[in-house]
Amino acid sequence: MIDAIRDLHIHRMTNERRPFGHELPRAAANRNAGHEPLAIIGMAVRLPGADDLDAYWRLVVEGRSAIGEIPADRLDRELFFDPNKGIRGKTYSSIGGIVSPMTTPPGHWLLTPEQATDCDLAHLELCDVAAAAFRHAGLDPLAVSDRRSGVYVGHTRGTGVGGDLMYSTMLADTAAWLTEVEGFIEASGGDPGGAIDAVVTSERQRLPRRHQGGGPRLDAHRCSSTVSQAFGLDGPCVALNAACSSSLFALAAAADDLLLGRSDMAVVAGSSHCRFDSLVLFSKAQSVSATGSRPFDASADGLVTAEGYVVVLVKTLRRALADGNPVHAVIRGIGVSSDGRGKSLWAPREEGQTEAIRRAHADLLDPARLGYIEAHATSTSVGDATEVKALARALRDHVPADCRIPIGSVKANIGHTLETAGLAGLVKAVLCMKHATIPPVPGLESLNPEVDWEASPFVVPREASPWAPTDGLPRRAAVNSFGIGGLNAHVVLDEFTGSVPPAARETLTPLDATAFATVPADDAVAIVGLAALAPGALSAGALWDLVGGPSRPFTTVPSDRWNVDAAFDSGPATNWHTPQKLGGFIDGFAYDWRAHKIPPKQIAAADPLQFMLLDTVSRALADAGHPDRVLPQARTGVVVGTAFGGDFAVALQIGMRLPFFTAALRRECAARGVPDEVIKPLCKKFADLVIERLPALGDETGSFTSSSLASRITKTFDFMGGATAVDGGAASAVTALDICRNFLLTGRVDCMICAAGQRSMSLVTYEQLSLAGCLSRSGQPRPFDEASDGLLPAEGTAVFVLKRLSDARRDGDRVHGIVRGIGTARAAGSQPLRTAIERSLAEAGV
Repeated sequence: MIDAIRDLHIHRMTNERRPFGHELPRAAANRNAGHEPLAIIGMAVRLPGADDLDAYWRLVVEGRSAIGEIPADRLDRELFFDPNKGIRGKTYSSIGGIVSPMTTPPGHWLLTPEQATDCDLAHLELCDVAAAAFRHAGLDPLAVSDRRSGVYVGHTRGTGVGGDLMYSTMLADTAAWLTEVEGFIEASGGDPGGAIDAVVTSERQRLPRRHQGGGPRLDAHRCSSTVSQAFGLDGPCVALNAACSSSLFALAAAADDLLLGRSDMAVVAGSSHCRFDSLVLFSKAQSVSATGSRPFDASADGLVTAEGYVVVLVKTLRRALADGNPVHAVIRGIGVSSDGRGKSLWAPREEGQTEAIRRAHADLLDPARLGYIEAHATSTSVGDATEVKALARALRDHVPADCRIPIGSVKANIGHTLETAGLAGLVKAVLCMKHATIPPVPGLESLNPEVDWEASPFVVPREASPWAPTDGLPRRAAVNSFGIGGLNAHVVLDEFTGSVPPAARETLTPLDATAFATVPADDAVAIVGLAALAPGALSAGALWDLVGGPSRPFTTVPSDRWNVDAAFDSGPATNWHTPQKLGGFIDGFAYDWRAHKIPPKQIAAADPLQFMLLDTVSRALADAGHPDRVLPQARTGVVVGTAFGGDFAVALQIGMRLPFFTAALRRECAARGVPDEVIKPLCKKFADLVIERLPALGDETGSFTSSSLASRITKTFDFMGGATAVDGGAASAVTALDICRNFLLTGRVDCMICAAGQRSMSLVTYEQLSLAGCLSRSGQPRPFDEASDGLLPAEGTAVFVLKRLSDARRDGDRVHGIVRGIGTARAAGSQPLRTAIERSLAEAGV
């Protein structure tokens, strides 16, 4: 939140443009460029078993695996490991893919020492990988000339320090529940307060704490803004969460900005970190393997979690050639989709994946030219089979009967790098083209029997083999990715042979002739439906009345959120306390489970923000005339702007770290002479109480990832146009609007659900704002008033239904407003705000 207030400025123009005969803005002039090739001009990796591109290629081509036992500093086996499945809070797997320890401190680049120490180590590691990508492109990392460059990172969290801070802040609040546990007062020797204080103090002594100023800055958005700041870039910076497709959705968002002429270069990245909590979450779903990663194999029994950093630098091919940049590969097509209404959040749907594949090939690319497919292939039997069937379904009629396309998955080498997985596969595919070699899939014994391999157009390579071009044409590869919740992405790559690929159609039998819509060059985006849910205003109409009136809907923190009496301290800002009791809390809203037939038991453990958004989307669709006005559901996408984490993440981190707390409680009780036969049931009773009140650990809806906010919408309303959550800090809502607008103007979709949601109202938020000096002590925030002493946090949701203006007029939609231009600039101070305003005016043709 604080990062965006200080670092990112976004301005939007929603007024009707007056026809003064202005020259079309650059963005408008480049519309209808949906098929323009993009160039990968630089790449770099830091992955398990591979600190650079050369090591990565050797690992892959030699068919080796970098998967091993998770180090003790990532997984405390005594606290979190149990070989049996189904044990709450435990993992039955202890293997993973871990990057090698850094031998030198990460570089600061253009960051000051103070800025560097305020970052998550994972964010600094990504900066080092980005610097390597710049050098690979022949650019000086400290003097990047293409400063109008965006940074798009598939990323959800850093090293886990953020979780430690959440746990530390909420320790006293949670520990106070010990007084309600039968037998605790006796075990404390009649001194429950002293025992609780001792446990809390011992835990906090080993944990990090925030410093004056509110840092460290660990938000997901900070990952992208740190890269932007480290190299002096001045375009959009955003973190995207589309689950395991995050980095390829980041590529799609970057591509649209480039194709519309809004950026000169894009830094596209994936950043993921592996530690005990990932293993615990995947073990709960029983989707992780305790033995190894075996894509396409009959014995595949689950994924192996891994971590890694990948960066690719992208320009339009025309721009790259004009600038004299090296071209390592050409991106010919990017397709995204969502599964729509399926069986469950966790079950992949063949139809959704097929849509992404068709959209990437569109009506320009001949699938018969594919020489290699890098599959997602997580090493789950059902998931792998579904993916292969989807690929076969999309390609079978376009590939000669005697053709067999090699298909592989780098997860056999490095494990599943989660948010980074798509780009890890993409770089592998580029290296395969560069070395003209198809690498083997290691560990393959017998093929997955759920796939009819004889009838499919694919073959899984068991040893390295030469890759000969087809009919003398550039080699072509495809990269596939999908994430839980049915978020799919597919990319088509061509080898670059020194000439511009032809723009003419390659085939008369396109996979999907409507993959990209034709967009008028001067089109804009219309808001055809809207709804809101805010403190003191349960509808958009009520919000308008509230804005126009004198009342302020600030109330005392509800007792079921956190213990205000214990945390309130009117003195100077200190750790674990707040000088403010007020906030913008929604009162009177109750989600009706019958509206979307969601079991109440499922709702009880899930992130409430999911259902606040569902209700708001329903009302926005009604405002747009749905269901009387039919939406193009197969081509309707969803973007949710939100600061990743929120109150649900806080509750989840407390539940996840219960073994740490109960270990400290056991030590304290033992020091007081309490026998073990008393301590053990006492700890279990306390753990049960915490899980009862904070049931996040029992969630079955994927709330641990913010992508579920978007995928819940696509599944409920059967939308298949693709979906992602985006974190742009306090600018997340307009960042979502920006990406929605781009998707519409490139013709990627015909309708977008642009949603924003905020539910970060725990003591963690108040503590950070207080230490940063941003929290109003008076409880009376006054925008534009020099006497204002800060802000108050508030929760709420808002939704726009968006269409291209030409389509809205054609369909006779009611238009609430028109988005003509959005300008983005990064940095602190007033000048970037001026730049953002100027860019939005230029895009609007004003």
